[in-house]
Amino acid sequence: MLQNLGIVSYCGVSLSDSKGTPIGVMWVIDSKPFDQADRVGKMLRYLAARVSAEVEIFMQLDELRTQCEVLEKQLAEKQAELRTLRAN
Repeated sequence: MLQNLGIVSYCGVSLSDSKGTPIGVMWVIDSKPFDQADRVGKMLRYLAARVSAEVEIFMQLDELRTQCEVLEKQLAEKQAELRTLRAN
């Protein structure tokens, strides 16, 4: 399949969070042979570590935003209950 696309060289690494859980894959392709395949692999592993850390941060931020929305909704409900109690 890769040959059909004109791809001659490829290198890939898995992305994992800090607990080792897989979160994705990153790879590079080229239509010609890599001049320095070892260097490409080393650079890709370095970038994969950085990307993994950034992805994990975004995932944590998303979870925190979700938790914040839930807490804000609960707070609004309790405030409404308190206003009702004060009105009676």
